[in-house]
Amino acid sequence: MLSGLRKVFRFSRATAVDAPENYSIPSVSAEETEPDETPNERTIVDAYDPPKSEFEPGDRQRHFGILHYTVNNRFKKMMLIGIINVFLILAFFLFMFFFVVQPNVHGGETAVTTLSPTTSSEKVPICTNNFVLIDEKCLQLNTTLYSKPTAEATCNRLGATLLTIQSSEENQKIQSFLSIHQISQIWLGLICNGKSVTSCQWDNGSNVTYYDFAPGFPNVDTGICVSYNITHNSIGQWESLVCYKQLPFVCELPTTTSDNCTNNYKNHCYIQVDQSATIPDAQRICQAQCSNLPSVHSVTENLYLTSIYKFSDTSIILGGIASTPKSIWWFDGSPVNFLNFKTSQRTVASSCIVLHVGDGGDWDTVDCSTTVSTFLCKRATGVSCK
Repeated sequence: MLSGLRKVFRFSRATAVDAPENYSIPSVSAEETEPDETPNERTIVDAYDPPKSEFEPGDRQRHFGILHYTVNNRFKKMMLIGIINVFLILAFFLFMFFFVVQPNVHGGETAVTTLSPTTSSEKVPICTNNFVLIDEKCLQLNTTLYSKPTAEATCNRLGATLLTIQSSEENQKIQSFLSIHQISQIWLGLICNGKSVTSCQWDNGSNVTYYDFAPGFPNVDTGICVSYNITHNSIGQWESLVCYKQLPFVCELPTTTSDNCTNNYKNHCYIQVDQSATIPDAQRICQAQCSNLPSVHSVTENLYLTSIYKFSDTSIILGGIASTPKSIWWFDGSPVNFLNFKTSQRTVASSCIVLHVGDGGDWDTVDCSTTVSTFLCKRATGVSCK
């Protein structure tokens, strides 16, 4: 019996490392036991099962081996993915630098690779044509004595209008601006056809929302034109005058922003193109310069376009389509807030729009297949194609 127990003990030690938790110790055959062994004693030996820890030494070693392999393998994969991402990012920036940022040079000439518009971030208001910035307006004093119609025409040739005043603060600043000059009155760009303010209208088409008439004015009996007083008891106040009186005057332009274009008006450049083209071709030429055929949004802008061509007997193609005189749309997508068609104008469906320079800036319609010899391209200031 003791010999059988020793064999069982040696066998259990030899297999303890590799044996799973549910492994049972094999029973010893009758041939291996001594003759006096009893069944009860063999049952006691078979039932003996010493307690085990959660991980036997062999299981613990195998568990940590698998964990080490898994962690090490994942770390290598993550490192490989990271290196690949770094190379991809570097490749992207190298591509942007060599093929987009730097221009291609062939034979000493620079080839433009893209035509996307870029805009300058700085938008500081400035004045052009030697005008002076006063209270967000560009003004130019002319001390030559002219009648109201002549003074107005002189300003119009610059694309400007006679002075307008829209608030008491502006009225005061105009007074300060003019006080250093030895003049007593100037023309305002205002007409009053009656004895009430409701009969008055500014030359730029806007209604009168502010006024500072001296007592007893406006007075159509005195005249329909209006002057601004700089001296005497009525300083800063307005009076009615006959339009043929000779007075100094102030021309007014809106502010704009810096650009090296020749015709810079109210944050837009108007580039003159002297080239024969149909209207659709002219629009495509403008688009290649990040611009469009011009849209028009006010009396003053319409006036400025006519001044570019010096009020000659020519027509300017506008960048719009008219289905009726009251229904148009602009190529540049801007809103329709101003119209200047002739009263008797008959519009053909889907016709293009022209501005007659020598006819007071009135609009007309023409067939879109019409060929023109000159046209304007309009773009925002600070925009360039690169």
